[in-house]
Amino acid sequence: MLLVLCLWTGCATKDSDGAKKFVNDYWTRVFKGDARKAYGMLTGRSKRRLKYKEYAENIAFGTKRTAVKDSFFEAYAPACSVGIGPAMISGDTAVVEVLLTIPDLPNLNRTTLLPKADSLFGQKDSLARNEWLLRERTKAIRNKHYRPLIMHLTLRLAWEWFNWHLIYE
Repeated sequence: MLLVLCLWTGCATKDSDGAKKFVNDYWTRVFKGDARKAYGMLTGRSKRRLKYKEYAENIAFGTKRTAVKDSFFEAYAPACSVGIGPAMISGDTAVVEVLLTIPDLPNLNRTTLLPKADSLFGQKDSLARNEWLLRERTKAIRNKHYRPLIMHLTLRLAWEWFNWHLIYE
């Protein structure tokens, strides 16, 4: 029975190293645009509060995969890095310090891409406009035409079903 349980859970450990590995795996999925797997790493309570569709829109431009999105995430993932600090464990909760370095797409969007998209497509949200924005973001990342954005986060994890899960707040 223990062997089956270990195979099912991946033998996660309820310690600092296990929490840090979980955090690294979570951000790897986010950076690759794998919304389904990243969402699966949230706590049950977080999933009840935040539906998959809303979560996927925030981290992966929606639930549907397209060639343009795949191309974007192929360029985006290598441009991102995660530094994981100490993990403090207390019972079934962990607090992990994280330092993310990602392309500053909000600044790129605000200063360059959105004004141009508005002039080409108007204000309405259209598939053509969204695809154009993704292609332009991909070009900017591949050509390194962005500033890095460094974010310090404190993540809270909960031990559920023999594994760590992210408390998404």
